[in-house]
Amino acid sequence: MGFFDSLFAGKRSTPASSVTFHLDQAAHMYEDGNIGLEATTLDITPDSKRVAVIGLNGAGKTTLTKLLTGLLKPASGSVRVTGLDTAAVPTSRIAREVATLFQNPDRQICKDTVLDEVAFGLELAGIDRAKALRRAQLVIDRFGLPADEAPFSLSRGQRQMVAL
Repeated sequence: MGFFDSLFAGKRSTPASSVTFHLDQAAHMYEDGNIGLEATTLDITPDSKRVAVIGLNGAGKTTLTKLLTGLLKPASGSVRVTGLDTAAVPTSRIAREVATLFQNPDRQICKDTVLDEVAFGLELAGIDRAKALRRAQLVIDRFGLPADEAPFSLSRGQRQMVAL
């Protein structure tokens, strides 16, 4: 079991080694008629060591991310995350398997201390506060972050670690 897996022990429905993203002719069109993503087929498996999604503004990178996290539902085709059909299960269930780190971490930070911020994510996953604080402290210690500092006083890279 990896370091981060141990933080969420008992909360994952599938082991990290079996995480797979599968898009089968997935497409999304926004209400204004703009195409967010045209029929796309993609598999990301545990053997996919690194995956980069690059493209111009408006190419569909954010739409793809939102489809993978369940924030958007495919207009056609299907999207599966660890076997879960994102069109059929609640976003809160998908969030146990996958998350997004925004380019600007400040849009994800909402607590007054690094410790509270890191613990907050664990609490959202259903871990009781005392256990979440203990596990958060492990992460903070491992990455050399200051537990009692305000997240916004950290460098951008440190804020990204806290948000993640």
